[in-house]
Amino acid sequence: MVNKRKEIIDYIKDYTLSDEAKEIIISSKIINKEGFDVWSFKKLIFLEYYLSPFLDIWCNQGSKCFFLDMFSSAGANEIPSSQIKSIGSPIVSLLRGVKYVKSKNRHNRFSKWFFIDHNPNYCSALEDRVRKTLEIIKSKSNEDLSLNKDVFVLSGDCNTKILDVIKEIEKEQKETNSKVALLAFIDPYTFTDIKWETFEKLFSLKYVDIIFTLPIQTIQRGYKPCKNLGEYLPKKLHELLKKQDISSIPPVEFEKSYAEGLTSLAKRSMTFYDVGIITKTLQNREIYRINLFTHCSSASKAVLPKAKELNSLKSEDIK
Repeated sequence: MVNKRKEIIDYIKDYTLSDEAKEIIISSKIINKEGFDVWSFKKLIFLEYYLSPFLDIWCNQGSKCFFLDMFSSAGANEIPSSQIKSIGSPIVSLLRGVKYVKSKNRHNRFSKWFFIDHNPNYCSALEDRVRKTLEIIKSKSNEDLSLNKDVFVLSGDCNTKILDVIKEIEKEQKETNSKVALLAFIDPYTFTDIKWETFEKLFSLKYVDIIFTLPIQTIQRGYKPCKNLGEYLPKKLHELLKKQDISSIPPVEFEKSYAEGLTSLAKRSMTFYDVGIITKTLQNREIYRINLFTHCSSASKAVLPKAKELNSLKSEDIK
């Protein structure tokens, strides 16, 4: 069951002030200092909260579970103009991606993790932090995981590296003759970081759940300079932008277009929230909408209260 008693402040303390977080953060000198601020904690919290129902549902069905982070960064972040450092999404997925189930006396966990980033220095730092994290996991749960066997850090463009991930998952599926389920965390800085055909490749797999942070702000700012919009946007939104001034299109229309486009690619029906978790700056400018796309309606219902709580939370509250 999802731990419903954990408060927002407890999550943030875990990511920034816990002994585990501090050990992991200092295991490399390289840290990401761009694109992370107080509102970013919404993404980390929702990711952590969804890991439990995802693993419980699929592992209890005997499926092999996989985790993919397509924009992993260095595994640690610093809020600008502050001394506040936090672990990143890859580390959260590792620490919370191995869950002991007392009633079954086993661990529900991901079989493999795949972390992609285009910056080789970030990848090197992430490998250092992964090693430290795996040491912590072994000491706590006795799960003996290793880099390049259970956890893969891939340096390069996610639009091409996705093929390596799919190949590895399909290989394991064939070798074990088991059903596989993938949870993909997709958090691009700008909408041109991920091509629409990459989503199409991703959905060549049968069971893919996605947590996607739709970059509203960069679409609003960058669609005019972009000469090949069709490569990055769902067809409906692309057509809408050609006909209508972007200032007259509410963000919910971007969200709806992405949702319809993504779910149309899936091989099975998917559930998604009508309104994602909205993230705004301290100046009240909307940046992202965090959207969940899942094959498990029960998992969607399990995390809906947390989604609503996060949606009602302002950046000023988090600060």
